[in-house]
Amino acid sequence: MSGLPQLLIACGQILLVGVVAFTVTCLLISLVKYDLRVRAARQAGDSSSVPSEELLRVEIADRRRRPGPGIVLLLLSPALPDSMGSAAVDHTRSRLTASLRTSDSVLRLDDFTLAVLLSCRLQAINVVTARLREALGRTESTAWRLAAVLAAQPAQRPADVIAEARKKLELARQQSRDILPEPPAKEVRPPLFGADSFLPELQRYVAYYRKTGASLSLLSIAADNLDRYGRHYGAQGLKRIRTAICSALQRNIRLGDFVAHAQEDSFLVCVPAGLGQAESIGRRLVRAVRALTIPFGGGTLRIAISVGVATIPEHATRLKAALDYSRSALSQAQARGPGRVMVFSAPLQAPAGGRPAPH
Repeated sequence: MSGLPQLLIACGQILLVGVVAFTVTCLLISLVKYDLRVRAARQAGDSSSVPSEELLRVEIADRRRRPGPGIVLLLLSPALPDSMGSAAVDHTRSRLTASLRTSDSVLRLDDFTLAVLLSCRLQAINVVTARLREALGRTESTAWRLAAVLAAQPAQRPADVIAEARKKLELARQQSRDILPEPPAKEVRPPLFGADSFLPELQRYVAYYRKTGASLSLLSIAADNLDRYGRHYGAQGLKRIRTAICSALQRNIRLGDFVAHAQEDSFLVCVPAGLGQAESIGRRLVRAVRALTIPFGGGTLRIAISVGVATIPEHATRLKAALDYSRSALSQAQARGPGRVMVFSAPLQAPAGGRPAPH
């Protein structure tokens, strides 16, 4: 008889563990289903089935997983909500969406609040704000108040980020001024990946943006006439040149962009941008490197770079083919002389997985 109580206790413990396990499993399944529903609605552009604030939380969490800490959340609201109808708010949302990159998000949180989530260099917040004001137009710009917060801190929950932004927006309306975070005193740059680590990181980066349907451009970059510099200035001179180029590339792209020192004498930049914008970025990088004065041996060195551009999915649907195309364009650029930017032009034969498109 003494074994019966112990058996009952054991059965009770097993039953309790089973109930707890079942409850936790159901909760996890519900969370996964809800997360999938939110993501599906976001990718389909349908926010009717999911609250906009939930979409925004998921978007903030997703952006934190990719390289670059520069995530900014901006909230906009009319200074006088009663003077603006729902159609006017939708019109403003459309204008903001058209002025931003396809990878940026513009959501309507409630009747009179718009949310803009984007990646940018923290020092460029004022520039981004001015661009948004310009998109609103001279007349409408004065009718809106704006508040921005940094959204990249992992320790801060996305819901807390949104709550903080709402508080600052209310303060901005009360004080009739924009409220922006103070840029950090120390310059923050996108991480530079090395030859041994850049490819897996690039694959993750491309996969993230392809889920959103955004175009991605690869810019293969190389220093011009580097063998001549090596003969004159030796290994130390080449090392100084490579370091200066890496620094210039990091300073002249956004925090959310991708940059790597892919091989000893070649570099790679990947940006969520279409062909025209990528070509402009390439020219900007050429100008930035050309403007460098690199101290060495009591004097200064000057260097030029060439850039080859290929775009996913316009030129290729697969990363490997796009890389091959951008390197091919780089070879064409260097063949024409220093400081050139060339967009891939389709040859007669294309690498496997590619889809050459004439330019």
